Amino acid sequence: DESGRSEATPSDGPESAGEWPDGPRAARAKAPSALSGADSEAAEQFSIATPRLTITSMSTPRSNACLEEGAKPGARPCFVPHWPYSSQWPFCRAPTTLELRGLPRNFTARQLLELLHAWGVAGRCDFVQMGAAGRPALVNAARHADGCELAGLLHGFTAWPDCCGEERRPCRVSWCLSQQGLEQLLLEQPCGEAWRGDAYTGGYVLAGDAWVPAVEPPLDDGSIWVPMWMQMS
Repeated sequence: DESGRSEATPSDGPESAGEWPDGPRAARAKAPSALSGADSEAAEQFSIATPRLTITSMSTPRSNACLEEGAKPGARPCFVPHWPYSSQWPFCRAPTTLELRGLPRNFTARQLLELLHAWGVAGRCDFVQMGAAGRPALVNAARHADGCELAGLLHGFTAWPDCCGEERRPCRVSWCLSQQGLEQLLLEQPCGEAWRGDAYTGGYVLAGDAWVPAVEPPLDDGSIWVPMWMQMS
């Protein structure tokens, strides 16, 4: 009958109008599910409270001072050496001891300290030792942040005082992988070999406002004075 034909006739809804080109099944798939007011509000609250993915970097953090310095026009980019953090010593701590390579030949600890004083960072270091026989020089900073700042100042530096030509090689800075911290540096001092007559090849330690040899010269009877930290080890 006529009523039956009207039930079989497609409705004039969005499916027949062509708004869903894939047909009624796709239309039902694309239509949002009907949620009650309480369920919709709960779902929205859950989505807001769900914690977002956080990516954590294990690399050495850059200080704000480095970021600000790098943003200044004409400023040298800040450099922080890579440090492979792990659960074993010394990689389980923030490093403070730097290795300096590429220094001019016959460059002395006094010249290095004068340079650090000119930059205003000598007071934030507590140990300096020049390398011998091709070994790198060592500088220990009081804090990790001070070491990062010092690395940024020294890495790539070539304006060495009293040097010219091939001696002005760029300095290469890295964290020391074999020794870290003032205590270990003092324990590693070669007390029996630091002095050769009046020549001193050991490290220098900051004592108050003065830099003094980490190893005292031989006594009058020829014996070697052993520091307290060496006696306790």
